[in-house]
Amino acid sequence: MPKPLKNILLLINPHAGGGRAAQQLPGITRDLDQRGLRYEVFSSTATGSIRHWLAAKELTGFDAVVAAGGDGTLFEVVNGLMAHPEDSRPPLGLLPIGTGNAFSRDLGLQAGDWQAALELILKAET
Repeated sequence: MPKPLKNILLLINPHAGGGRAAQQLPGITRDLDQRGLRYEVFSSTATGSIRHWLAAKELTGFDAVVAAGGDGTLFEVVNGLMAHPEDSRPPLGLLPIGTGNAFSRDLGLQAGDWQAALELILKAET
């Protein structure tokens, strides 16, 4: 049985999707609050900031790392995670709120449908 998620690290590129990602953040955090989940949000400030910040972040205690954005955001999150030893990397989730979202489409996720993506993440099935 999957371990239930309690503490999420949410990494968002507010400029993803032409700025629509920033508009989605209040709804995402409201949903997480309503579910009683703990979370920490880091918003990108420039290209590469997510990667650098995540590479230096202590990940102990997080049940999942969630990239909120498009393919560029996902790329930064994956590269930031790869700076950590394999056994200390939490599972990765994706909220497809960017422009291209090619990878999320390959997973069967619809661009912009962060609610459905969050439901999959919260099932904690890797």
